[in-house]
Amino acid sequence: MILSLLSSRNAIPSHSIQHYLETINPYLTIVHPELFALRTNITGSDSFPDQELQGPATTLLVVCMQLFSQNDDPVIKGEENADRAIYRSAKQILSVLRAIDSPSIELIQCSILLAFYEYTHEDLGRAYVSIGDANTMASILHVGPGKYLEDEREAIIPYEEEERRCIYWSLFVLDRLVQTDYSLLQMPHQIPPAVVSPPAADDLLPTNHLLWYDEGQSPYYITQRYPADTDFSVPVGPFQRNCQYAMLYTGISPPQSPAGPTAFELGSHTVTSASMLPISILDL
Repeated sequence: MILSLLSSRNAIPSHSIQHYLETINPYLTIVHPELFALRTNITGSDSFPDQELQGPATTLLVVCMQLFSQNDDPVIKGEENADRAIYRSAKQILSVLRAIDSPSIELIQCSILLAFYEYTHEDLGRAYVSIGDANTMASILHVGPGKYLEDEREAIIPYEEEERRCIYWSLFVLDRLVQTDYSLLQMPHQIPPAVVSPPAADDLLPTNHLLWYDEGQSPYYITQRYPADTDFSVPVGPFQRNCQYAMLYTGISPPQSPAGPTAFELGSHTVTSASMLPISILDL
């Protein structure tokens, strides 16, 4: 059983997943929270019984999200070997599922999460390969950001549509993070080409924004359609802002002003990688 991989961790799975969704997912939205809740039948319990998960790909997704759980206990924090064992097993299971199943949204999400894990552990080569694998599956499923249309500005946005858009942008941001780190560590002729096709100016940014305007106010979500070339002066969520920053590392004309709302200044966070993009503040 795939969830048995977590037996070596002294953590409650549902608590770790909630930690991931609250601390990492807002900055790099690989997993759509509402659809994930539906697929895992979350009821507030402390575990995810295998029979309540919709197939092995969803179960593997739970395991991959667990790789990013944090624990303040110094004993647990030192158990890096356990995480590496889970990571290696997850990679093996993903390769098997890729061989016997058709590409799916969940398998793409697993590949992106593993690529992100590899990136945060400075394994750029493996991260690059994992991004390529995820991008291949995304291309087969025609995953993309969609187009901004003024007459659809107030239209209801289906969860599935937003999930696919977030997958595209997560891939794009992570691909540019890897490219940026390669450019800092390698000679120009050693930098591999970008994997993910850049967005067009009229492509849609992710539409679910987490906003806050001062430290004393609780953040809240709004749904708003914006094109990729939206000016930096427009308040958007941290994931959307990271998407815009990632565009600065391509040939795309970026939004006009880099001076975004101060609510999204991330300089006070600890940078854990060589990347210059704001997403690198994630303390993993």
